[in-house]
Amino acid sequence: MSNGCGRRPKQATGVLRVAYTRSGADLNMHELVERFRVRYPEVRLSLSTAWTSRNLELLGADQVDVAFVRAAVRHRPVESLVLATEELVVAMAEDHPLAARECVSPDDVTGLPLVHWPRAQGPGYHDEIRRQIWGDRPQRVVLEQPDAEHILREVAGRVGIAVLDEHRARKLCPPGVRERRFVEPVPTTTLVVAWRPRAGHAPVDRFIELCREHLGPAGR
Repeated sequence: MSNGCGRRPKQATGVLRVAYTRSGADLNMHELVERFRVRYPEVRLSLSTAWTSRNLELLGADQVDVAFVRAAVRHRPVESLVLATEELVVAMAEDHPLAARECVSPDDVTGLPLVHWPRAQGPGYHDEIRRQIWGDRPQRVVLEQPDAEHILREVAGRVGIAVLDEHRARKLCPPGVRERRFVEPVPTTTLVVAWRPRAGHAPVDRFIELCREHLGPAGR
């Protein structure tokens, strides 16, 4: 006999250790964690922020339970779920010849001096960008900087162009920098949640359920 209370979320207790990625601040990471906190108030959240390769190291060392990363994760026992897809754009100084165009092509940026971030911070993400824009052609990297803020400062100083995810490029764009979209097919990048399945770890199970719920039918 029904008690008339309707369906309620399965309860969870304990600790959920979550690692954010620095590049996903505008892609619902924090909103998902806040929804989890409200739904499961008995779970204590431990939050940290790093870059993709570091987050995967923490996950592999069992120092976090859930990690937000860029690009797909293809090694077991880690599982992953794509949460968001966004365009890549090219950033350049406002007086750069490409700034006069509405859109640019990969051919337009081939051979141009590039300010990029170290591949070690996220090999999969780094290679995903290179594959879509440069393919087998060489990149002319003239300077590596660890984050988007520093990269865009170098772009403003006319050191080179940069390729970044659209949200960060627009949010952090300093004076003197313009961003332009690519022509079709537009290169993209993803935000992914990764975890190591563990029997009986209710907080992880409930968090991944919430992520699938956020995606709707596509996440099931």
